[in-house]
Amino acid sequence: MADFDAVAEAWAAWDAASPPAVAETERAVSLAQQFARTIAVQKGEGVDATALWDWLALRWDAWRTYDATHAADAALRAPAARGMQALLGVARNSAAQTAHTDAVLLHWDAVGDVLAYCLLFENMTDPALLPAVRTLAQLVANAATCDSALQHTIWRLHVLGEPATPSPDAVQRLLASSDTQTVLASAVFVLNCIDTSYEEEMIGPMCTPPEKASFARNVVQTPEGVRLIETLLGVYDAALLTDESTEAVDELLQVTVAIVQRLFKCGLFGELLNRLAPTDTDEPRVSAAQITLLRVLATYLDERLARLQNTHRPSGKVRMLSSVMQKSQRFTQSTEPLPALFCSLASYAVRTMKQHVDGGSVDDFRGLVRAHMALLAVLSCLHRIGLCAQEDVAHHETSGDTEFLARMRAPACGIAEACVDLLHESNRFFPAQNPFQPRYTDVADDVHAPCRYPAADERTAHDGNAGMPPRACASPPPTPPLPEGHVPSSTAQVHPVTDSRPALYRLKCSVLQLLGTLAFEPSGAPHLADVSALQDRVRERGGLLDTLNMTQLDEHNPYIREYAIFTLRYLLAGNAASKAQVAELRPISPQREAPTGTTGTVAMQ
Repeated sequence: MADFDAVAEAWAAWDAASPPAVAETERAVSLAQQFARTIAVQKGEGVDATALWDWLALRWDAWRTYDATHAADAALRAPAARGMQALLGVARNSAAQTAHTDAVLLHWDAVGDVLAYCLLFENMTDPALLPAVRTLAQLVANAATCDSALQHTIWRLHVLGEPATPSPDAVQRLLASSDTQTVLASAVFVLNCIDTSYEEEMIGPMCTPPEKASFARNVVQTPEGVRLIETLLGVYDAALLTDESTEAVDELLQVTVAIVQRLFKCGLFGELLNRLAPTDTDEPRVSAAQITLLRVLATYLDERLARLQNTHRPSGKVRMLSSVMQKSQRFTQSTEPLPALFCSLASYAVRTMKQHVDGGSVDDFRGLVRAHMALLAVLSCLHRIGLCAQEDVAHHETSGDTEFLARMRAPACGIAEACVDLLHESNRFFPAQNPFQPRYTDVADDVHAPCRYPAADERTAHDGNAGMPPRACASPPPTPPLPEGHVPSSTAQVHPVTDSRPALYRLKCSVLQLLGTLAFEPSGAPHLADVSALQDRVRERGGLLDTLNMTQLDEHNPYIREYAIFTLRYLLAGNAASKAQVAELRPISPQREAPTGTTGTVAMQ
């Protein structure tokens, strides 16, 4: 294994040699890489850390001067960049050793100078320097893992941006890198810092001045911290959309979920969600960062639900009341904005859909599409919290989840009413499209867009100025034969959509899932008053009919019939008035014309 003296001698020989000095370069780089491994294996023992970092600071300073001087000569810069990466690798492994923390802290100004140089735009996008920048990010993450004083120093200088710092936004710039490994290392730095203050947050006071706040609260309560999270969420969103499936991408997604999990458990998620809201007043008031944050939370809640379902809970387990109350308080703080956000988005979506259906043409559906994306995200979170609460109810436990479930059922929350309104208007706005129904299309136009079959007068009339009616077909295409033994379903009705309105994929079934979870009660459990009241409110708002109308096959809402049947079962359970209303319903026969404005399969007789 190489030692420090051998590395220093090899670098001196490289300095003395005339370019290109290929042999000297390879030897110096190889010995530095071996020395980095030696430090990791021996945990820094037997190395004079102060002497090592004195030497590294000198080498880095010389490299910055050399690289800037030969900026136009790629042939000279490339070997020097390899050498720089090797030296940063030595520093990275040294920073992870407890015995070296004092030396690292003493020489952090030198690291800051390297950060400032490497994070210049032209250098961050330079392929030759990309490995060096990646190793630099790993150095920062290791330093934050090893020592509390280093954590606070790095956070103060490179996140909060203390005045006169050479690279005040270094961590955010590293997070914005195009290199996944660099982004991953930077995200690990944020996670390590939050983890350090995690226990303090879980037992400490909830109100502390920002300058003395833990890293977790610092992320939420300072503009710099919020920008950091916004950048991280943007990277998370891009990683989900990329075709690249590597270990680094998967780890980046997991680290992001872990960061949000820590903030949620500390009671800070709700405050962060509010701080990410858009500053303008245009509806719907929801930002891309908020939507992504809700998606990350849903992923964490999925994992949490799986743990609850797979964990054996002994009956009669005693928990400290103070611990339960603290957890419940933090849970309430994290979830507090969710119901109001859902109701606000639902109100906007209902108004927009109603305006379009009632004849007030909506030319721009971008706001509705954004509201739809946000609704899916917040519905996913509310539904999963409800499922977690049902797990606690099944074990006769009280938790923040069960309290939140009771809050969602309450009339003051308005969630049940918003769900019914969404079901009703979304079914009017974009009726169910049966996947087995033939599609009539105009070959001369977009073959994927739905169209209507023209009336007789449209097929015969022709206006030279206006042309043929839009989206009209010359003749009805033949209906494909059904498979042997199959007949048309009574729910296979045609509800053509002839304009550019969005299909709002999975919205109806997501609403049904939440409504079913709110109405659900375990078998054998006593009928709760809040569930009975919720059933009554849904019935009085017409929600039973809307739920029955969801039993049609719909290619835009997979498994919607199953969700509708489940929801209907628990909306009727133990409620005589609701059962009586459903008993009065009769199917509309195919030979009879449905009342004007209805799109369902049932009506009051």
